[in-house]
Amino acid sequence: MNGRTTDERTAGNVAAARELALRLPNWMIWYGLHTHSFWAMPTAGHLTATPHVEASTPQELESTVRHMEYLAARAASPELAAPYDGRHTEHVPFHGERRDRPPSQAPARAAR
Repeated sequence: MNGRTTDERTAGNVAAARELALRLPNWMIWYGLHTHSFWAMPTAGHLTATPHVEASTPQELESTVRHMEYLAARAASPELAAPYDGRHTEHVPFHGERRDRPPSQAPARAAR
């Protein structure tokens, strides 16, 4: 471990979820204190039929949400949807994250 207590890690994850909520205004974002996962649920427009999403890291959650937004945009207007390469354009570190550590590449899980 990196020497941080469980309370410090939880506080950091809650802060990361808040930061992610600012980046994704059409989604309700939270960190599950019991699941130790990041969650997102769409709150607006054509994405409201989308299921909520669970991921291990805020980076995985953001990537999955952006992919879901892309798919919804492509379905609504295929000729206007820009190609999506599976990544968001620039990695911005979350609360307490080091810049020299790449985000996890594990895929997020869609909740059922």
